[in-house]
Amino acid sequence: MHSETPSASDPMPTEEEASREQQMAELGLSNDSKRFLRRLHLAEKQLNRAFGQAHQDGDLEQRVSQVYHDLYGKG
Repeated sequence: MHSETPSASDPMPTEEEASREQQMAELGLSNDSKRFLRRLHLAEKQLNRAFGQAHQDGDLEQRVSQVYHDLYGKG
């Protein structure tokens, strides 16, 4: 069984993360919903980092664009 509480090896949560955890607790979300939202937020952070890198390198931009295209279609 996967524990939803941070372990001793986990870094301390940021203020933003702590706030998000508090909001989820106040809303009474299920563990599955919380886990989904945490993973979604992590994916969003990874995409944002990739976009930041794309603006610096240029060649990564096509790869990031392809990810968005794969996820959301042509729009």
